[in-house]
Amino acid sequence: MLAAGCAAPPKAVSKPPPLVVPGVAGPGRSGGSAGSAGTAGQADGSGGSARAGSRGTVLLGGWAPGGARNAVAAGSLAYFRWLNARGGVYGRRIVYRVLDDRGDARLIPSLAHRLVQGAAIFAVFGAAGAPGRSTASFLNLSGVPDVFSGTGCRCVNAPRSLPDIFGWPVGGRIEGDILGSYLAQHDGGRRVAVIYARDQADRAALAGFTAAARGVKVAVSEAIPVTSDASAAVASARKARASEVVVLAPADVTSAVTKALAASHLHLPVVASDSGIASGLPDGTITDSFLPSPGAPAKSAAASWIALFRRIRARFLRSEPMSADLIDGMSQAYEMASALFRAGPQLTRQGLLTALNGMLPGPSAAPLAFSATDHGGAEGAYVGTIKAGAIVPSGGVLIGAVTSASELTAYTSAQQAAPANGIPAH
Repeated sequence: MLAAGCAAPPKAVSKPPPLVVPGVAGPGRSGGSAGSAGTAGQADGSGGSARAGSRGTVLLGGWAPGGARNAVAAGSLAYFRWLNARGGVYGRRIVYRVLDDRGDARLIPSLAHRLVQGAAIFAVFGAAGAPGRSTASFLNLSGVPDVFSGTGCRCVNAPRSLPDIFGWPVGGRIEGDILGSYLAQHDGGRRVAVIYARDQADRAALAGFTAAARGVKVAVSEAIPVTSDASAAVASARKARASEVVVLAPADVTSAVTKALAASHLHLPVVASDSGIASGLPDGTITDSFLPSPGAPAKSAAASWIALFRRIRARFLRSEPMSADLIDGMSQAYEMASALFRAGPQLTRQGLLTALNGMLPGPSAAPLAFSATDHGGAEGAYVGTIKAGAIVPSGGVLIGAVTSASELTAYTSAQQAAPANGIPAH
């Protein structure tokens, strides 16, 4: 007891141990370690492997049909490779692990557990589709941010109950409002057939469209659960003597509808949702978008983003055709890089969430609804027509309230031009 009582006190620690943040390894610009990610051996945005002891890494995770081969994910990976080749974010490379969900929402909970508990990711980024209640709750309880979620479902916009989830595309209600307003202005008096998906985002789009399409006669409204029902939906449009078809559904459903129209020799104008992210729409299709398009006017801010994305594609994705999906992925990745820079060298998950609030829209033509009370993503879009595979804008940007039905207003602020080096200001 005497020996124990006379033991020398522990030596004072001159420097506190670094904060351990899952998914973050290596120094920020300040030179200190930001924690251990355990990312060795993961494929990263530079095409090699992430070595935690070299420059440092930030490990992101997500899921999409086809995994890293998905065009949206490929676009994000290409941008991160561009970013990493130019120093990354405060000296850390971005490592992006994308798992294949095979287009089956039932797989998402297990994929989320693999990424969070197995890979110890810093954040979920750009995951396709709505995460589902169980996955959203798991991520929320785990304190893992889910940012730039690839769905227009209002279910992800719940800052009070799900403070760590931030959306990306235009919400279904706003998109329906915008397309309905366009038809009311340009195609009033026409008989239209509305084909919509049963998910929450597209039901919201239907409500917005119905409310905004004043003077437009909805001859038939057909719910379509799967793409195999496209022929039946088109037959309903023919029977109703519709002169125009409105499709409020994911891209694969829209594609099936346009093919069914062609097969039935029913040549009707098509108005499609999905925020211009749907690739492969036939020429003449009217749709909306919040992202830059190759069809944008030359020397515009939107054209500067397309020029940047073409440079990135030429460097890292030469075999992949330029598409709306590729542009979507690169735009998301740019915004993610911007948020990481805003979060500062000593990166934490809470720092990322704080940085997202009030972010500039970057490639987006509309402002981002990122605030303490709204996590809905892009607040609006412009309408255009598909020509040579690209959207040619036919009007300005309209915005609405993501969290409630409201009148649309014109967005008059100038779009941000792409930085010359493709790296967000910091």
